[in-house]
Amino acid sequence: MHSTSNINFSIIIPALDEEGVIDNLLKILLEQKENFNFEIIVSDGGSKDNTIAISRQYADKVVVWDRDQYQTIGGGRNIGADQAKSQNFVFINADTLPKDTFNFLKKY
Repeated sequence: MHSTSNINFSIIIPALDEEGVIDNLLKILLEQKENFNFEIIVSDGGSKDNTIAISRQYADKVVVWDRDQYQTIGGGRNIGADQAKSQNFVFINADTLPKDTFNFLKKY
């Protein structure tokens, strides 16, 4: 169940061993926090590299999959959505960089 919040939308990033790229995405999203009211949730599928530590530096919430079976990207999105404060979701992959982050986010 989603809690009531003044967050307009939740950006959910499913990730697995993305240490080489996720910080780039998180940094450009954070640059827009003053322009938009959103939260960043990284839904990690059990990374063995530094993805979790990097994500914790920037994201509002990091959810870590700790089960033995493989987590699908869809499962990661769903778990992130379950943790969201908003009922409006933006899903973006960790290796994606919008060309114009402001215009990308103003659509939401």
